[in-house]
Amino acid sequence: MNPDKATDQKTPELTSQRISPPRRGSGWKAFWILLILVLAGLAAILYQWDEISRHISQPLLEEERARCEARLASLRHPIPKPPQPLAGEMPPEAARRWAELTGSYPQWPQDLLEPRSCAEVEEDFKALCQELDRKPYLQGRLPDGGTLALLARTARELSAHPPVASGEMRRPEAVVANAFHLFRLLGKERLGVLTQIMNQEQLLAEPAAMVIYRWLAAQERCWRDNPVASRSALEDYAAFFLNSLGGQGYLRRRSPAVAALTSFYSLVILEGAAREGRNPHGVDLRPHISFCRELLKSQNLVFKDRYLEILSGIEARWRDLSKAGSESRP
Repeated sequence: MNPDKATDQKTPELTSQRISPPRRGSGWKAFWILLILVLAGLAAILYQWDEISRHISQPLLEEERARCEARLASLRHPIPKPPQPLAGEMPPEAARRWAELTGSYPQWPQDLLEPRSCAEVEEDFKALCQELDRKPYLQGRLPDGGTLALLARTARELSAHPPVASGEMRRPEAVVANAFHLFRLLGKERLGVLTQIMNQEQLLAEPAAMVIYRWLAAQERCWRDNPVASRSALEDYAAFFLNSLGGQGYLRRRSPAVAALTSFYSLVILEGAAREGRNPHGVDLRPHISFCRELLKSQNLVFKDRYLEILSGIEARWRDLSKAGSESRP
């Protein structure tokens, strides 16, 4: 057998079994394709990120919002079911805000002029202070102890340094002192906080005025060992607001509701002294009653009719006193 022929016969078989080597660069091509796909996916995710994150976070946000609303609701007074008011009585918005403050719908206190329940007076005053403590514009501006500490400190300082309540016009320096009395005692920052509260809380002016008046009027009876204000100081400030240039100027810079309510409670304080046979500053209440009446008539107050009724009673008593005085003269 010819060996060359044998070799030639085996060559095709070996050739067919030989594995061809991989093409150069095919692995890198696959890598770049995969990288491009990954980058394209990332780009799509980034492009739609706001929508994706919204869908992911929406349930969490709703859950957190529900918790916050539940927390805020627990801090507020529950609003009870309103009673059936008399026709034309209690403007609904003012009554609703009153209920948010006190936890009950407006009820005229039978002991308004001389508060008898110390616990009720204290509870109402604390409720007012807690309501104001939650106001965002007061955050970081109140002293330790919140609004309660602010009002108590203010009452103590004003009581300890009363204004010139009578004879102001006989001394020019008294006119100047009264004009700057509140600013000098309270300072710019504290007076600014109190003024902002009065400006911001117009709907709370009526319940707040009633709560603060009753709290001050009950001091010597309920907290006789450590009252924040004396009765004589209340009479001084009542005469100051009604009968001095400084007091009248201050009220004219306030809202009509605040001016009307301040004038009303000032008249109530001085009428209380007159019923005891005292008129410490010799103030004739009659012209101030007429002025206060006109202010009250223009305001949308819950108990406007009650205030006007009390003013009419004070006016009638002073008219009788004036008539008796004129008849007794020779």
